[in-house]
Amino acid sequence: MMEPSKAKLDSAQLRLLNQAIEAMPDAPVQYLLRGEEWLVHEQWERARADFEQAIALTERLLAESAWGYIYQGYIDRANAGLRHLGSDLLKEQYG
Repeated sequence: MMEPSKAKLDSAQLRLLNQAIEAMPDAPVQYLLRGEEWLVHEQWERARADFEQAIALTERLLAESAWGYIYQGYIDRANAGLRHLGSDLLKEQYG
């Protein structure tokens, strides 16, 4: 069985998420999910960029919405991804 990090970068999940982002570029959940998929593929900078985009889009929506708890969940999940990135990068640098 192939390791998740060794899987092809043109996975079906990434293709679907890219299509979803193209169709709805202002939907933060698409970036959040794609960021998590980038983590699986050990594409740290791409993951970071998507998590940061998810947070930026969500913060705008949070200010305008009565559904804040959903958007806060997106922010929390993206921040968890960023923390995961930090721990993986430290492991990579310091063994």
